[in-house]
Amino acid sequence: MKFRFCGDLDCPDWVLAEIATISKISSIKARQLASLVAQSIVTNEQLENEKLEKLANDSKLEINDIKACVALIEFVLKCSTKHSCNGETLSSELQQLGLPKEHSTSICKVFDDNQTKLETCLKDASLKLNSLEEVSWRVDYIFSSSLLNKICEPMANLKFRINNIENVHNPLESFTITLDSTKLKLLLHELRQVRNLMDHYEARIQYE
Repeated sequence: MKFRFCGDLDCPDWVLAEIATISKISSIKARQLASLVAQSIVTNEQLENEKLEKLANDSKLEINDIKACVALIEFVLKCSTKHSCNGETLSSELQQLGLPKEHSTSICKVFDDNQTKLETCLKDASLKLNSLEEVSWRVDYIFSSSLLNKICEPMANLKFRINNIENVHNPLESFTITLDSTKLKLLLHELRQVRNLMDHYEARIQYE
């Protein structure tokens, strides 16, 4: 079966599985959770674990179940916005997937209230690449080692923390690279070249 909020495609299997999970909480809690998720999308901020844990305790569910519900609601809100699905159609399709009417109504009320903000947010995000959240560095220098015949030069370790917009469940990712002095100088040189090109392009746009 094809669904409008999925872009007239089949609904993913994992969504069908989590419909049963979110049905275990009350419609009031579903609305509260949907509001938190909508706010998180609009503000581009992560949900607070304390709030999720409270919802889990109140609903007598495991925290992983609540996080699964978060992933489900985020998928529904984003896809419905992306494919211009109205609240009435969304409510009907969620019920076809097995979500109780009260839960569907609660989630769709949040969707209707935030649709304009969600559209603006997703339009902005659609033109963005993964964002760099943090950079840290460390210099390692081995003075001596039983495994080495000679003293090595200092090595720079750069750790990058990025926000991967394609990873819904765990967007923050980290990776580390190790460079010797020659490669580090080359990297800095190339970054300066890119920075100059960006400044030149920005100045040309302003002039035009």
